[in-house]
Amino acid sequence: MDFGFTVEQNKFRQEVRGFLNTELPPDWLDYIGSTIDDSVVNREGGWQVFKDMARKLGEKGWLSLFWPKEYGGQACAHVDYLIFLEEIARRGSSGYNAIGAKMLAPTLIDYGTEEQKEKHLKPIARGEEFWCEGFSEPGAGSDLASLCCLFRWVLPAG
Repeated sequence: MDFGFTVEQNKFRQEVRGFLNTELPPDWLDYIGSTIDDSVVNREGGWQVFKDMARKLGEKGWLSLFWPKEYGGQACAHVDYLIFLEEIARRGSSGYNAIGAKMLAPTLIDYGTEEQKEKHLKPIARGEEFWCEGFSEPGAGSDLASLCCLFRWVLPAG
């Protein structure tokens, strides 16, 4: 059994790598971190670079690689998506909103209404809409390690 990448997958990797090397500012090579965090936003022009790259990645169809085509996706194999993520991480690319593209979108695809899908999926795929998460709990704030779980079971009467 061969666990290596196919010729097409290697070509895709080179395409993504070349695109990122061409489109990102030269000083982005030393950037290490998530694709959007304080080190992106606080860089000179960082938020603009993020928005520009998101739009360009969306134009290539790379923000929605594994989504079904009917929702703006490319219906590619997950290995193609992983190659894309490896290259994003290798180059320190900005423009990939993981919360929108890999967390929210699959949830909407599986459980959202058609209205929600129409409203959000295509803008996320085009790099025009960004999502985030927030967590808070009394006594813990956003310190997820300090969260406690309280379950209350409510059973129907009768």
